[in-house]
Amino acid sequence: MKITIQERKKMHGINSASGLARIGKFYFIVADSSTELFRLDLNFNILGTTNLYDPAAVEKTPGAKKQKRDLEVVTPLSRNGRTELLCFGSGSKSPLRDIIYRVDMTNPENPVKIGEVSTVSLYEAFRATPDIVGTEKSKYRRSDGPW
Repeated sequence: MKITIQERKKMHGINSASGLARIGKFYFIVADSSTELFRLDLNFNILGTTNLYDPAAVEKTPGAKKQKRDLEVVTPLSRNGRTELLCFGSGSKSPLRDIIYRVDMTNPENPVKIGEVSTVSLYEAFRATPDIVGTEKSKYRRSDGPW
């Protein structure tokens, strides 16, 4: 596979887009240090945001950068006849980042946060399984990738 960057674009408020999904005529992005889900048109213009968690809880905390949820992945999911977008925390600091935010995408022009789900048990199972997360000494660690 060959990928060619055709255009670079700075987007106000999106420092480091870490997760991207397309639903209908919109892209949705989560960023490492943002509390919001960004909605963009197909030309990557920001149209709006959906708040995922309270920024005040993070901004007012000493060492705020360490308190961010560090969202890394977004993926659409069809469930009970409607579409949801799942926004995953990185799991790098448990339990703070062991979380999924659920967003109702029934109307992608107006996404609505449904709630949050703890992934502590799931991420602990990953962390305890060397063939999933690897270790420095693991015989499962591949030399051609992060696993």
